[in-house]
Amino acid sequence: MKISFSSQRLVVSLIKGGALIDPAAITEILSQKATAHLPDSWQNISDEQLANAWLKERLTEGQVYGITLKDSQSLIGFLFLYGMSFDDKEIRIGYVLSESHWGKGLATELINGLIVESKKQDNIATLVGGVSRNNMASAKALTKNGFTLVSVEHETEYYQYRFE
Repeated sequence: MKISFSSQRLVVSLIKGGALIDPAAITEILSQKATAHLPDSWQNISDEQLANAWLKERLTEGQVYGITLKDSQSLIGFLFLYGMSFDDKEIRIGYVLSESHWGKGLATELINGLIVESKKQDNIATLVGGVSRNNMASAKALTKNGFTLVSVEHETEYYQYRFE
């Protein structure tokens, strides 16, 4: 199953294995601040070779979506969905936005659009997102969209959205 959608300001589209993504856009999105709460393999992506390797690795882990602005068609982030290819009713989500687009409500808009689109799918029962305890903005984007805190493991809080 593949999900693509648009919202008021965003277009979210599946990135396929052979897609050409500008490595400079990847390195801009994966700044030190943007990846501060993410795994080590997401750190220090500073050149074209590392950017391409990072994207290739993410494509092996699950579905990767590019997040672009509707008005400029600029790539500003990525959405990650895990569990989609295994008929799993629980989909794990992740996302990263370029620092220059923080504080504008785009993460909240992205999550809302994902929920709206996911409701159209018959086999999705739950969305789950893990957030570092230090990343309050991400937690807020989830809770504003109806996610609830369900567990805490080490420094990660897990939020869940259940479809009725």
